[in-house]
Amino acid sequence: MSPHVPRKEGFKMMRLIATCMIFLFVTLQCSRDPDLALIQSARLGDAEAIEQYLAGGASPNVQDRKGKTALMEAASTGQTNIVRLLLSKGSDINICDRNGWTAIMHAASHGQLDIVHLLISKGASVNARTSENVTALQLAMKGNHVETAELLRMAGAKE
Repeated sequence: MSPHVPRKEGFKMMRLIATCMIFLFVTLQCSRDPDLALIQSARLGDAEAIEQYLAGGASPNVQDRKGKTALMEAASTGQTNIVRLLLSKGSDINICDRNGWTAIMHAASHGQLDIVHLLISKGASVNARTSENVTALQLAMKGNHVETAELLRMAGAKE
């Protein structure tokens, strides 16, 4: 079977192999560090896995070695449904990583407009500063994310 011929389900064989490889990588990594499982699942947008880890007692606020949380990963990678899920399960919206970045800063730096809007509506601090004294507004402007910067300004963000 050629890997370039679509299967009945619409997937190409290469995509199926890649999906299996990602699953295997996450499974192996997470067997060594269960906390990593929640964060990796957020990065990949796997709501079902997140539900299972949280139901199994994982903290929604667990941080990796860089201090990043599942909420930060979901916010920076544009996983709006995962951000909603994590917030509904008690994720701390204003927790900081080791550089002082919050979820809204990660979202703003990547121009994730919908997520920035959601985080603002849930009470994220728009004027928090990183350890280098940088705000979400400045991060959005640095990335040339004009709409995101304007949304932050309308929410009261200052430079």
